[in-house]
Amino acid sequence: MTDTVADARAKLNLFLAVREARPDGYHELDMVNVEAGLSDRLTFCDRIVPGIQMRSNNRRIPLDERNLVWKAVSLLLGDRPNPGIRIEIDKRIPVGAGLGGGSSNAAITLRVLNETRSLGRDRDLPELAAQIGSDVPYSLIGGLCRCRGRGERVERIDVAQSSEPWLHVLLILPNVAVRTAYAYRWLDECGIQDECHPSALLDAIERRNIGEIRDNLHNSFGPVVSEWVPQIRHIKAVTKTLFGLEPHLSGSGSAMFLLSDQAGELSEMRDRLRDGLHWPPCRFEIAPLTL
Repeated sequence: MTDTVADARAKLNLFLAVREARPDGYHELDMVNVEAGLSDRLTFCDRIVPGIQMRSNNRRIPLDERNLVWKAVSLLLGDRPNPGIRIEIDKRIPVGAGLGGGSSNAAITLRVLNETRSLGRDRDLPELAAQIGSDVPYSLIGGLCRCRGRGERVERIDVAQSSEPWLHVLLILPNVAVRTAYAYRWLDECGIQDECHPSALLDAIERRNIGEIRDNLHNSFGPVVSEWVPQIRHIKAVTKTLFGLEPHLSGSGSAMFLLSDQAGELSEMRDRLRDGLHWPPCRFEIAPLTL
């Protein structure tokens, strides 16, 4: 049997406003998401033996029903008679970084299995994605989107296309994870209900004005996560000193990012950060953004 290989791309929050808590325990969100060029690689292999088998090069992720990929397989296939499946996850997106790696893995699993097993459940995929996790509906669509509700209301934003990517990101990936549940608790303790709106950011993206894009990046978690996580606070301070720019969190962190319309500028920033940032240990990635 032929294996199927697919890449699951990281998500970047250019805008994230956390609004009021909802009766269902979630918070109302308003987000502008894009895909970054950093990806996990998933390999899907049919097995004669029934059941789900998972493998990964990353020991930090669970390989059972706690994994969103496992949940995606279970929801999509249900009780249908089917051969077993083995899914190998080559993790390149850091765990607990706010880049939506687990959600992206689940979304690509829904798409691949629906197609390769000829399930014909295209219309069901958004609803199944919403059952798996708040970021999974976005990962089914990708590109530049505005996401509201708890993340399940996804609106594709169409902007003028170009033959080559024009917006690039420098990802700063410290060796620390931030638990999203803790970040929400910190927000609630501070009484933050963010009413910011992304209209200025979306207008700046449409006009490809990098200065205004930088000025209108926004994340409700930024101040509180910086307060509670010293590694993030230190990276922000060093970056501000070196470049006069403050990196922004994606999700609740720990991933931070700087944007430019010049990949060469980001390469210079990366090299200066490597020399000037002595703590904490960080990985750096430069990637195009998919708009």
